[in-house]
Amino acid sequence: MARRKTTEEKRQELIEKQEQLKARIKVVDARIKQKERKAQTKRLITIGKMIEQYCGEIKDLKSFAEWLKVNAHEIAYTQNHIDSFSVLPENQLKYKYLRIFSKEAQDFIIQEQEKGHKNLYFSISGVLGAKKSNGTIKSIQEEIQLYMQKNEIDVCHFEIIKEIFEKCYSKNTRKD
Repeated sequence: MARRKTTEEKRQELIEKQEQLKARIKVVDARIKQKERKAQTKRLITIGKMIEQYCGEIKDLKSFAEWLKVNAHEIAYTQNHIDSFSVLPENQLKYKYLRIFSKEAQDFIIQEQEKGHKNLYFSISGVLGAKKSNGTIKSIQEEIQLYMQKNEIDVCHFEIIKEIFEKCYSKNTRKD
């Protein structure tokens, strides 16, 4: 007749099984990470290939990085990041342009508009566009201060206004 295992022996067996399961989980996690890295590498190579296909060989990486920094919002705008877009599905087309902003900025712009205030993005973009045409556009810091004072915007919203200005400013100070 087989001897019954003690509670301590059963516990030890469970610990061993637990260690085996942990090891198997690590192997599966490693496979998942490897697949993700391969997919990312493939995506990055494809993007690089497309850039060189349309732009030729990029020789000055620093100036390309600067250009990309200024124009990244336009590239982001073309992408369909619905999951990171905080607008309700029925309003997604109406507020599609907001995808370039953080969730906080999106919410602030929509809230202000729903309160009956003018749309901050279009307002700021219009002001900067007009100043560019007149040749009176100033530094981004000066423009933010002037806009916030003129429109009596609370300083607690400075970071959101700054984000909106940076997107609009880079768009309006590009060479045509």
